[in-house]
Amino acid sequence: MLILNSEIKNELKRRHRYGQRPSNSQLDDMVRMQFPEWFARQVDRANERIDDLDLRVLSRGPNPVAFSYHGFNINGFAFRTVESETNKKVQNSGVMVQAMHDNDDHESIYYGRLTDVISVDYGGRGRIVLFRCDWVNTTTGFKIDPFGFSMLNFSRLIHTGEREEHEPFILATQAQMVYYVRDSKEEDWY
Repeated sequence: MLILNSEIKNELKRRHRYGQRPSNSQLDDMVRMQFPEWFARQVDRANERIDDLDLRVLSRGPNPVAFSYHGFNINGFAFRTVESETNKKVQNSGVMVQAMHDNDDHESIYYGRLTDVISVDYGGRGRIVLFRCDWVNTTTGFKIDPFGFSMLNFSRLIHTGEREEHEPFILATQAQMVYYVRDSKEEDWY
């Protein structure tokens, strides 16, 4: 993926108007916006040399109709959205994911609550299930209590989806289940 990313960035630099070079953040925005069309053109150009039907289907993008669910069973867990847990005694909306950062090979743990399950189909060749979550800002909404338990504050969120670069989604296969218990002494902390 890094090679494709570098290749499209170089193409965008060559095509940029007025001889001004875009900043790295501008290039990242342009890659995010133009990658699907660029990828489809590359596959179309090399179509006679590509035997992989899955790659050709992937280059055409997903079916424009996606499906939304209130729950999904994966990784041995029965995940359910926060909304579907209303008036129930069980909690299956707690999500944790471990993520590697590209720039420094540092691993971070993110904690969230499942708000939507979205299934995207790629022309009958496969489907991808995404979890949309409310993610706690682990800088301001995370602490360790005196007993060593992780504490989270769901009023302090990140990646809310309000901006294009926000990433509130993870692949369902990445999700691990966690259970949140409200702290009786500290309001808004779990």
